[in-house]
Amino acid sequence: MKKILVICLCVVMMATFGLAGCGDKSGGSSDKVYELKIAHVLSETDDVHLGFEKLKEMLEERSDGRISVKIYGNAALSSGDEETVELVNTNAVQMACVGIFSLANIGKNLGKFSVLDLPYLFETDEEYYKFLDSDYGKAMMDEVLKETGNVQAVTSYVRSWHCLTTTAKPAHVPADIKGKSILTQSPDVFRKTAESWGGNVATVAFSEAYTAMQQGSIDGHLRPINLSISQRFYEVQKYATLVNQAAMANTTLVSKSWFDSLPEDLQKVVTESLDEYQGIMREYGKTRQSESINQMKENGVEVIELTDSERAKWVEDSKVVYDQMKSTIGADVIEEARKIIGK
Repeated sequence: MKKILVICLCVVMMATFGLAGCGDKSGGSSDKVYELKIAHVLSETDDVHLGFEKLKEMLEERSDGRISVKIYGNAALSSGDEETVELVNTNAVQMACVGIFSLANIGKNLGKFSVLDLPYLFETDEEYYKFLDSDYGKAMMDEVLKETGNVQAVTSYVRSWHCLTTTAKPAHVPADIKGKSILTQSPDVFRKTAESWGGNVATVAFSEAYTAMQQGSIDGHLRPINLSISQRFYEVQKYATLVNQAAMANTTLVSKSWFDSLPEDLQKVVTESLDEYQGIMREYGKTRQSESINQMKENGVEVIELTDSERAKWVEDSKVVYDQMKSTIGADVIEEARKIIGK
């Protein structure tokens, strides 16, 4: 009798919990809603935010509402990319966008990501994708999870190319910014690039950049040109030199613990939606550069397109950065990048 009761109890438990392990993998509870918080530091007019709005539509529609998405833009949850990475790592948010350049700052083994920002190594969007879509590039992205424990870097796309905006006078050659205060993104590769041109690197949080330029505490700003539009930097900078020494490439970060908590059918929805989202963002990038240049002009900014001889000076002066960054990136990584893109 006791044996029969035990068997009956097991049957009841199996019916009650629906074989939780198998149920979660095959579909889970059909009425459970999984919250997905997405963070970024940009404005709601930026391509990043607009792209996430499309991703939100895809995820909520394809999951029949079982994934509920909330987007936090305008640096609402963090003041910069490195803080954003930590939010994902702790699962405080489950998805985010950061510049791939920022990955070089989050772990001692990720300095190699600065290869993407070496001055004039990559010269077209296609060269970036040739590297990022290669087995070598994908393996690099996989190292983010190994380094952080919970952050998966799952997409890549080019936003726009760098320009050097200035206030007092246009910069045609590096000598024009000698001794000037130049704001850059945080990794050493950008700081050393600005220094190779004679600039003095300023340290200001991205969220405070507009005010710093408005108050005149910095003379110039080395950033992707599209940010001058979405962040309205054109209001406080008069000139924009298309130095184009590197492009801004972004990645989408996903919390592994959140992704693993999803049933298999929703994991498939997320994976397929992110693949489509990457294609959308790469399409945005095809026109964003020219559109940003035109918008800068329309807003009264003088855009300087370098002559061949002027560009040669920027290229030549920045060559020292390769030796300066070799120990951080790795000579083998630089050589592999050159091999993949055919240089």
